[in-house]
Amino acid sequence: MTKFVELLSALPSTEGQAIPTASKLLARNETIVAFHESGDTTITVFSSGFLIYKRGKHLTVWAIDRCKYLCFDDIKVQRKDFEEMEWFHPIDYICNQRVEKNIEVERAKHESYYSIEDIDILYSKGDAHPFIDDEEIDYSSKVEEALSVLTENQKMIFVPLVSYPEMTYQQLADKLGISKQTVGKQFLAACKKLNVDPKTRTRVR
Repeated sequence: MTKFVELLSALPSTEGQAIPTASKLLARNETIVAFHESGDTTITVFSSGFLIYKRGKHLTVWAIDRCKYLCFDDIKVQRKDFEEMEWFHPIDYICNQRVEKNIEVERAKHESYYSIEDIDILYSKGDAHPFIDDEEIDYSSKVEEALSVLTENQKMIFVPLVSYPEMTYQQLADKLGISKQTVGKQFLAACKKLNVDPKTRTRVR
């Protein structure tokens, strides 16, 4: 088992470098130093320290040395507390959150108003996919306005549940490391604020 800290120490720093697109990263023909596959999710780490995270048709590019903390509910876990984990676990969690942010941003670009329906944007553009760095995300003012009524805890639970209607409370609870009851309570509160039917996970007209 390769620990996160072991992989981190074996790779160069990416500090000061811009996050490349997947196409540019692949064009470098770098050596793949680590690879993990689970279900429809793959993580490919390259010798430069950058990685490609793919979940179904969703993609994001990140760097292992930029995985600095995990956010579980209202708790921020620092790297020193997860560096002994198997390498792909923290990367999976962090990059999954990045994918959710990218979905939200792309969704905002294509709608003139915030709507819950069809929030799950499937990136089918391949290399043309707009990879978005956390520091460069420009959230739509309408999305910000709609979600501003939610607490951070409610956002963390609301966004994935409306993005993936097939996801159960228990599955999300397991992912976040919290109880099913907490997920249900926070989701129902968020739905009430945004006038969303918690059963269909769509806006009530």
